[in-house]
Amino acid sequence: MHLLALADTVSTCNTDLAERFAIDAAKSAIAKENLVGQSDEVIADSLDDCGLRFLLAMKHYGYLLRCLPLAQRAQFQKQGVGTNNLAWAFHSESQEELLNLIPSFAKAEPTWPQLRELGIGWWIRNINLLRQCIQVLAKASYMAKQDPMDAALYYLAMNKKSLLWGLYRSKHDERMTNFFSNNFNEDRWRKAALKNAYALLGKQRFEHAAAFFLLAGNLKDAVKYVLTD
Repeated sequence: MHLLALADTVSTCNTDLAERFAIDAAKSAIAKENLVGQSDEVIADSLDDCGLRFLLAMKHYGYLLRCLPLAQRAQFQKQGVGTNNLAWAFHSESQEELLNLIPSFAKAEPTWPQLRELGIGWWIRNINLLRQCIQVLAKASYMAKQDPMDAALYYLAMNKKSLLWGLYRSKHDERMTNFFSNNFNEDRWRKAALKNAYALLGKQRFEHAAAFFLLAGNLKDAVKYVLTD
């Protein structure tokens, strides 16, 4: 519990001396409470002050998720880590290290709800790091159920239709392999993609529908239904 108090101290101190003391104390607390593994301790030690502040907020958030009753936990997850904490991550110069300190990401098993709770889309400023993040997310989404459609939105957002085609081919799904081999710049196949999108909307599979809207080049509706989900 004292780590939570340290996190509050770090976020409210105003003087440079107090900030430096609180940050150093927070680093010691993380190491002593063994909140990260040995390799992660090295990464945490390389964080700048803004990065460390966000790390403390992330640990605080994770602690509360483990301790809160289920009903309160669900509401807390909707709020996420808090926009005031996202500012620290946004201004950090060690964002790659921060990303690798997210437990599920470090295990190559992130889910979008987890990353959304930590505000990933708001604070990653480097496009290459963002691509790396989405690639890991796409692979993890596929591996969870071995369903290429679960990774479709991420691969299509990166214009990597060929990877999606390859996944269906590896699953020996001839129908979907043939479908994704088509040129969706052609009106016939664009309409086919839209037809699939609306069919999926009827089943309330909004994320999958958004993938087909992207395939059809309809970014506006893709974003609309991602937000619905």
